[in-house]
Amino acid sequence: MIRPTPALLLAGSLLLAGCDMELSQDAKAKVEETTQAAESLKNTFNSEVQKAKESALTTTQETIASNLSEETNKQIDSVKQKAEDIGNMKVSDLLSFGGESEAESEEEESQ
Repeated sequence: MIRPTPALLLAGSLLLAGCDMELSQDAKAKVEETTQAAESLKNTFNSEVQKAKESALTTTQETIASNLSEETNKQIDSVKQKAEDIGNMKVSDLLSFGGESEAESEEEESQ
């Protein structure tokens, strides 16, 4: 009866070793699958972050360009209005442009 026990122990050990190897292969496959999934998620995340950065940069540039364009248009309109005002002035007004205010100031001071 003692003899079958070592044979049974040896057979059991071989079966356990085989099961461990099979489980080890399954575990390795699962680890590899999980690693690939994590890498895929990381790549997707980095791609989405890059898209978000590019979108934010584009939006910022468009906003700045729009604001600059509005300010530039306001300044152009102001210059056009001043040029039109000057164009509508009489030559005598242009020649005495600074003189009238000085003469008026002198009259006010003398009174």
